Amino acid sequence: MNEIPEDIVPRAGLTLETLRRLNDTAGQPLTLTEPGEVLLDPDGLPIGVGPSTTSTVTMSGVFPRAQLDQLGGDPDDFPNLRFIDNTEGETL
Repeated sequence: MNEIPEDIVPRAGLTLETLRRLNDTAGQPLTLTEPGEVLLDPDGLPIGVGPSTTSTVTMSGVFPRAQLDQLGGDPDDFPNLRFIDNTEGETL
């Protein structure tokens, strides 16, 4: 079965607007909270959740230059993002 379920909407993909938003948030601290582990009773039924883990990260972004070129963008418009040629030896 290779059909996409009706309740799944395909993403639009990378857009210049997405890159602008990522550029604005790059370098900014962001607080992430990961939920704790689900606790199960002896019968395997969920009875609670363990403690959450909270951490602060800094946003950044690295994208293939080919994607930016396809969108007609200029790397100078996104000073907080990095665009690479994705040639051999360079990874995202």
